[in-house]
Amino acid sequence: MSTPRQSYADPQWIDVDTAATFLRTCPDDAFMCLLRDCIERIETASEKLVSQVLIELEKRQLLEDPLWQQWQQEQDVRRSPFGLRLLAETCQRCGKNELATDFWTQLASLSIDDLATAHLALARLSEHPEEAYRHLRAAVGNCEEYAFLSRAARMLHRLQKKSPPPDARTIKVAVLGSSTTSLLLPILQVLGLRSGLNIDCYEAPFGQIPQEILNPGSGLYAFAPDFVIIATNWRDAGLPPISEDPETALDAVVEHWKNLWGPLMEKHPCTILQHNFDVPVVDSAGSLSGRHPGGRARLLRRLNEQLLGSAPAGVLFVDFDHIAGEFGKRAWFDAVGWYGAKQYPAADALPLLCEHYLALIRTALGLSAKVLALDLDNTLWQGVIGEDGLQGIKTGPPSAVGEAFADIRRYAAELKERGILLVVVSKNNEADAKLPFEQGEDMILKLEDFASFRANWEDKTHNLRQAAEELNLGLDSFVLLDDNPAERAQVRTQATAVAVVELPPRPEDFLQALQAGHHFEALTLSTEDQQRHADYQANRERQSLQTATGSLTDYLRQLRMEATLRPFNDADLDRIVQLINKTNQFNLTTRRYSREEVKALMASPDYWTCSVRLSDRFGDSGLVGVIIARREPARWYIDTWLMSCRVLGRGVEALMLHTLAQAARDDGATELEGRFIPTAKNGLVADLFPKLGFAPAGTDVDAQKFFAALDALVIPETHIEVVGS
Repeated sequence: MSTPRQSYADPQWIDVDTAATFLRTCPDDAFMCLLRDCIERIETASEKLVSQVLIELEKRQLLEDPLWQQWQQEQDVRRSPFGLRLLAETCQRCGKNELATDFWTQLASLSIDDLATAHLALARLSEHPEEAYRHLRAAVGNCEEYAFLSRAARMLHRLQKKSPPPDARTIKVAVLGSSTTSLLLPILQVLGLRSGLNIDCYEAPFGQIPQEILNPGSGLYAFAPDFVIIATNWRDAGLPPISEDPETALDAVVEHWKNLWGPLMEKHPCTILQHNFDVPVVDSAGSLSGRHPGGRARLLRRLNEQLLGSAPAGVLFVDFDHIAGEFGKRAWFDAVGWYGAKQYPAADALPLLCEHYLALIRTALGLSAKVLALDLDNTLWQGVIGEDGLQGIKTGPPSAVGEAFADIRRYAAELKERGILLVVVSKNNEADAKLPFEQGEDMILKLEDFASFRANWEDKTHNLRQAAEELNLGLDSFVLLDDNPAERAQVRTQATAVAVVELPPRPEDFLQALQAGHHFEALTLSTEDQQRHADYQANRERQSLQTATGSLTDYLRQLRMEATLRPFNDADLDRIVQLINKTNQFNLTTRRYSREEVKALMASPDYWTCSVRLSDRFGDSGLVGVIIARREPARWYIDTWLMSCRVLGRGVEALMLHTLAQAARDDGATELEGRFIPTAKNGLVADLFPKLGFAPAGTDVDAQKFFAALDALVIPETHIEVVGS
């Protein structure tokens, strides 16, 4: 009886590094046998092992070997992520791009671990830019590795030479740094892609922050950025280990930055992203640095607080010290990179830093998510409610994993308190799905906390679309939390606008994965935010009233609506800016203005502004509408007209137009001109001007123009009582 051949890839003693070593050193006649063992037994298609195999295949001239050609057709090889990647790489090297595309596509659907690599390869192989961009966006969707993102950034640069990303919003970002920033910009641009942003960048000369800001002829002002990142670090505070006069030292630093912010915002209104100061790990004063009144660590923390309190509204702080702690301060500083190239922080930390930049940029642009869509089984609790029953699922202590799920529910409840809507999308019987919220003892979430509850056997994409329709929001407002990889993949493919959180294997890590996306960042917390959930609940009561009444007129009359219309003011400014930058559907021009730009409009005699608040018998909807018009002697031009979709169909738009028309008449004007600039999301108002009595007046670049003579304008009556102005 012969002795069975021992496999080099015996899972009891081999790992990827060992396999790479054996493949490099084994004789030619054993190579293919060993490689087959590796394909069958090693699941992870590691970069190192794949590279080693490709080197060996080329060196041993095996790429055209009949056995290797035969393997391309064998199902057991094609079922292995390692085997698929090898087949894809070798076909690509041999110029068999169609076959390589097939293998990469299979790998993308088979292995979450290889998803990014597969999509980046598919982007390179795509002949059509739009398809290449789609794959590139998928490649960087959940990747935080600097080396990989650098490769993806090079791919983005090549694509941009052909055409800009489709359906991406172009913004201009200038970076002013006291350290090297050349590695940072490509990472910022490629990560911006997954936020739907096409980022045009300006990199100021090294260490020239004051010079760029104070010189009106600098490249900064010629570039005219929307955002300016001021990338500083603890060295820029200039503090010694122990300061003899701490107060004077702090005042000097605060005054220095105030003297730069002011001129920058005066010369060019924009949003500034300013680093606060990180506290270094290495300090000759040791722990005394944090205890002594003049210690550098203690003063840096005080300085961060003082800068935050002194900054004007257009300055947003990037919590550089917090990000350093999140990344790990020992790894944050790369001595070789600093002394050799003034790189700070370490290159590996740049993706995390850029994520924090983009979180603030998205928020300033009104692109933060509005809805957290939640699966239930093994997402909000451990177990399957339909099979395990209420007593069988783990929802909290004393179960360790149950406690992790309880923290997820608590986090969701906290999001709801600041205006994020919660919805359920679960494959479940509805009665089973509701049971834990109705009878569970330690459930902080109750049924009334959900703006929409969809538990059925429809696919997730269908339920998400239905929830979006119910809430009158776009799918790009949604973030999905679901433990099932297949469900996540399906939503990514069929509802690409939804942000899908890639969850790790352990439930204990789910919350960190959700937090890492920074989907729900906010710059302010308005009364409207805090009341948002209650307003959606009130909308259900409004819908019930509408169903019960015999006509639309009766329904509107029974709502007992009251409105307050008034010019923009400082008290409402944050909410007005939020609406201008977040409203997409009922928005005629989708022009976006920063806080400073809105303040300039408020102060200008050439502009008329109006905001509207609405309440009814079911509750107060808060500030829901905005109009900005440019005055000219005979004709007023509607610059911006937008309204929250929560109040659609109640006649608010007619009331706003009536107020605008009356103001124009009182000012001596005889005509109004409005423009509709189509976007992917504002089709809702494409015919608004004709419906309100405006006549088409031609086109101008990307806008459709409409005209109305004020003496002939007939505005529909409303059932809204104006109670304040």
